[in-house]
Amino acid sequence: MPLLPNPRWEKYCQGIASGLKPGRAAKEAGYSKNGNNQSRLKTLPEIQKRIEELRMAIHEVTIQKSGVDKKAVIRSIEQTREAAKAAMQYGAALKADELLGKTIGMFIERREIGRAGEFEGLSDKREIVEAIIARIEHSPEGGDVGSVAGGERESGEEPDIVYQTGVDDG
Repeated sequence: MPLLPNPRWEKYCQGIASGLKPGRAAKEAGYSKNGNNQSRLKTLPEIQKRIEELRMAIHEVTIQKSGVDKKAVIRSIEQTREAAKAAMQYGAALKADELLGKTIGMFIERREIGRAGEFEGLSDKREIVEAIIARIEHSPEGGDVGSVAGGERESGEEPDIVYQTGVDDG
């Protein structure tokens, strides 16, 4: 996993991989506030690949340092579930079942971003993803999904973000 030849690209990738928003990462890498830099950088294949490499490396180091992996988490949840059942704490046991299901991938969480019908005219997944990314990037909050989808509302109005958890039947 060699460093990128352009030091500013490398710093940008490191910023994104460590959790910075694209604008902040670009600024810390020495780029101006011009949004074109961010748009251009994130489309470069070498940038995308480097960000993914860095994220994987961070993930691996985090797991090694913590000594916790997926098997340990599953074991802990199973022990907690059994203890909750033995203590007749069925609410806690059900929560443990839910966490276990999420950990092993039985359940998926879905989020709807945008206003009703906003993405209807888009024909494929790529167009939808690009529209969502553009919506997030151009938000006044600098990429906060909740504030983008929520926007300004009159009191009493329903939010535009919908959170849904369900079983993945596929």
